[in-house]
Amino acid sequence: MNCFKSKRLEFSISIEDVAKKISISPYVLEDLENDNYQAIPQPFIYYCAKNYADFLDIELPKIIKRARPIV
Repeated sequence: MNCFKSKRLEFSISIEDVAKKISISPYVLEDLENDNYQAIPQPFIYYCAKNYADFLDIELPKIIKRARPIV
């Protein structure tokens, strides 16, 4: 199971509640949970995943770390 989804379920919080708390569309959160990274445009994917990981207090997955935009 995806690290985002497993941690969210561990906290017993809905995607809708997370979306409201971190101001990210529930559809984007679902894509992150389903490893559907190609559906999320860059650099948006990095920031969404980073905010979600910070909210869940987990490490950002390596695949997302590689998507980090160059500033």
